[in-house]
Amino acid sequence: MSTPRQPALNNRHVDRSALVYLFIGLFLLAILGYLYFQTRNLETERARRVVDELREITWLDAMLNNRLTEVTHGQLDYYDPLFRLGEQIDRHYRHLAAELRDLRGSEKEFGLALGMLQHTLADKRQHLQDLISTIALLKNSRAYLPQISHTIAQNLEPNPVGNELRLLLDDMLIPVLLYNLDGDRALRRQANARLRDIEKNLDRYPAALQPAILNLLTHARLLLQQTAVVNNLLRETLSLPVSRELNRLNDTWHAYHQRRLGQVDQYRLILFLLSALMLFYLLLVLVQLQRTTRSLHQALEEGLRTQQRMRLQTSALEAADNGIVITDQDGNIEWVNPAFTRMTGYSREEAIGQNPRLLKSGIHGERQYRELWDTILAGRVWRGEFVNKRKNGQLYHEEETITPVFDGRRGITHFVAIKQDISKRKQAEQALLRLNRSLQMLTSANQLLVHARDEQELLREICRIVIEDGDYRFAWVGYAEQDEERRVTPIAQAGFSQGYLDSLKISWADNEYGQGPTGTAIRTGQVSVIRDIHNDPRYRPWREAAIEQGYQSSIALPLRQEQTVLGALNIYSPHPYAFDEEEVMLLQELADDIAYGILALRNRKNYRDSQRQLFQAQKMEAIGHLTSGIAHDFNNILASIMGYTELALQRHVSDPDSKLAQYLREVQLAGKRARDLIDQMLSFSRDSGGDTHPLSLPPLVKEVVRMLDATLPDGIHIEIDPHHDGELPQVKVDPVQLHQIVMNLCINARDALDGRGRIRIRLRTVELEHCLCSSCHVDFSGPFVELAVEDNGGGIDPGILPHIFDPFFTTKDIGKGTGMGLATVHGLVHQYHGHVCVETVEGGGARFRILLPPATGEAQPAQQEPMVQANPAALKKQAVATACILIVEDDESIGRFLVELLESTGYRTRLCIDGESAWELFQEHGKDIDLVITDQGLPGISGHTLAKRIHARNPRLPIILCSANLADLPCDTVECECNSKAIRSCLQKPLSLPQLLDRVQYLLSETPA
Repeated sequence: MSTPRQPALNNRHVDRSALVYLFIGLFLLAILGYLYFQTRNLETERARRVVDELREITWLDAMLNNRLTEVTHGQLDYYDPLFRLGEQIDRHYRHLAAELRDLRGSEKEFGLALGMLQHTLADKRQHLQDLISTIALLKNSRAYLPQISHTIAQNLEPNPVGNELRLLLDDMLIPVLLYNLDGDRALRRQANARLRDIEKNLDRYPAALQPAILNLLTHARLLLQQTAVVNNLLRETLSLPVSRELNRLNDTWHAYHQRRLGQVDQYRLILFLLSALMLFYLLLVLVQLQRTTRSLHQALEEGLRTQQRMRLQTSALEAADNGIVITDQDGNIEWVNPAFTRMTGYSREEAIGQNPRLLKSGIHGERQYRELWDTILAGRVWRGEFVNKRKNGQLYHEEETITPVFDGRRGITHFVAIKQDISKRKQAEQALLRLNRSLQMLTSANQLLVHARDEQELLREICRIVIEDGDYRFAWVGYAEQDEERRVTPIAQAGFSQGYLDSLKISWADNEYGQGPTGTAIRTGQVSVIRDIHNDPRYRPWREAAIEQGYQSSIALPLRQEQTVLGALNIYSPHPYAFDEEEVMLLQELADDIAYGILALRNRKNYRDSQRQLFQAQKMEAIGHLTSGIAHDFNNILASIMGYTELALQRHVSDPDSKLAQYLREVQLAGKRARDLIDQMLSFSRDSGGDTHPLSLPPLVKEVVRMLDATLPDGIHIEIDPHHDGELPQVKVDPVQLHQIVMNLCINARDALDGRGRIRIRLRTVELEHCLCSSCHVDFSGPFVELAVEDNGGGIDPGILPHIFDPFFTTKDIGKGTGMGLATVHGLVHQYHGHVCVETVEGGGARFRILLPPATGEAQPAQQEPMVQANPAALKKQAVATACILIVEDDESIGRFLVELLESTGYRTRLCIDGESAWELFQEHGKDIDLVITDQGLPGISGHTLAKRIHARNPRLPIILCSANLADLPCDTVECECNSKAIRSCLQKPLSLPQLLDRVQYLLSETPA
């Protein structure tokens, strides 16, 4: 049925070919005709553009000259119009030069004319820039001159000299400004004359105004000079022959344009001849096509019969459910069935002519493909599996059989490939395998969590288990920082990375760098999965680096602790769509277990830190109690030594220059040094400060520096970093104790420098987060006022750093240090709820940072009156023979010393060694007692309790209470009862003889008979 219709189809095919060739010829003929008419139009259009640009430049230059003329006549004193006109001239010149660029090399006249115009415009542009700059300076000077003249006039006294100077200023200012406007030289001479008058009489004017008058004279002369410069620049700019060069270029262009039009007419003739030849060629082609039409009929009829046979075979192949591909011997596709299109997404038209390598996924190596070709080229059938890629980029698994097709001589002509999609089967197998690996990974991780001791090591091992047991490519753990950028800091990693994390910027903020899986998981607390890194827009900032590493998909699992998220566990797979729902559930369970393990490790670490801090506090408290007890007992011994030494010097040494006097003074000096050491020991062991009130640190530091400057060696330089006293908060401390802290640190730094170096003191406010105190080992945070003392000495050995604040610990030679300096600093600083941080590098110096909390704004208390203010000149004379003093002292040596001292002065004494015996004695002979001196630390009842009992029996009896540590006395003793109730005075041991005698005499004289 189709055989009779075939010739008609062939004729139409030939006719269509002839029409195509005819259409192409006509199209080319039309193009030639268009070029024929367009050649003259193109040259005319170019000429129009060149003439327009020349006309525009000429007009703009005229406008610029008009503006310059306005400046010359004082009608324009600003430079914006000049600047804009200069820019417009430059822009139009660039357009003109671009139009004539191709003619500068071939036409010498154009090159010369354009060069002259360019040179003239460049000179005018330079003059214009100089003129604009000078006008700007001129305006500033003209605005500044009246201001400074007005200022000088205001500060002149209303006297003849001041009035004369005021008139001279007015006479000078008017011609200067007028000359600036119209450039009259007479005005300039008048202005210069006034300037010389003022300068000649400068010594007559007030000395305070002479610098301002000189400044005025300088600016006036500068204004006169700038006005002359502007006038010269205006004349030079207006004289530049821009219009002449433009006319010359215009004439050159006109002559060239006329020559060019003659050449264009010749080109048009050539195009006409070419069009005629093209039309003749088309007629020949049509005749040749008609001749070949008849020869094609027979070949087409034979092809029709062959097609009918092939159609039956093709229908059978197209009905097959498996994909079938037929290629030639070189592997080029000649035919595919519809199943191939459904499998790969490529239509038959897209596949035919292509090579099967368009399906390659890049996963398999060249070796596997080489084995395939070796097999089929040898005439054998090849069977195997591939991971191929569909047209949409999706990967799939296929099972393939390739069979060679032979001709009659056993030569291979084609290959037939039968393909079957096995992706679902592979996915099921892979899902089961991943699930088993995830379970194994979860089991191994849980076993590790049970035995973990270190958080960093735990996370590294978790990442290793994820890589080894989970068969992933890369894993890392990142913690969420609480800074402004909300960065994510990598803590541990394992697997293939090649510096992948170092090149990334990851955040958990809601911005571009926080939209990835890690930032999303931390911000939302939910699992975030990227199943296709190549195409997912959320991974855009990191896609290139991830693809270089071979990552195809990733997952971020939040490490959740109640309502907070510590960070995220990130896992990367080399396969796309690697994380299914069951796998995600197991991985999130793993992340929750990791978060629980981290919490448990931190709790154990906090417990150990708390135990260490408690031990440190207990150790320091025990040392404090021991130090206080030692100081109390040693003070009693020292009181006896110093007392008897002073008594011997006063009463048994007549020659002050004798050897005995020198020996006793040495004993007395050693006792004072021992007393200072005891004061440091007591400062370390006290529980509260002294007279505390808000204090500004800079004045105190300056005072310490002044004291140290006189004692430091010449090779040691001490400096204070610049600071602003008003910006530094006050701290609530005892100034004496703070003075002691600064002095101890500076002396410590001086000893570390060994005679040469630098000590730097710095004051500032800091806001600290989780800082560790170097002396009490407590983690602290908050705002503090920092006092830092830094030296560039040899630093501190890390082995002794934990012991430097222990009492009596020292690395100095014997006799050069007591070991109480830093211990005292520790005790005093912590009294005021402060902390100490030490930073040191062995061989690189040390820095001690004292951190004190800022004062909360309380007012500074008024100074208390001293407990007893004795005025020996005003004391009443009292017969010492009638005064009886009761001494209560448990140390017999001190008691005997007091008895001897007071009795040698003329008083009568009674001595008791404890409070109970003293109370019994007072009950029997209380009427004979005129004054009581008692120690606080008595066996049995304390001195304070004894004073209360005696005061209850005789309220008018004066009582003196002595103690080695006044800070250990009860609060009411010091603040309430010293001046008005039981205890009239408190004395610090070791006692000073003049102070004790003066206090006894004063109290006895004040007591009514």
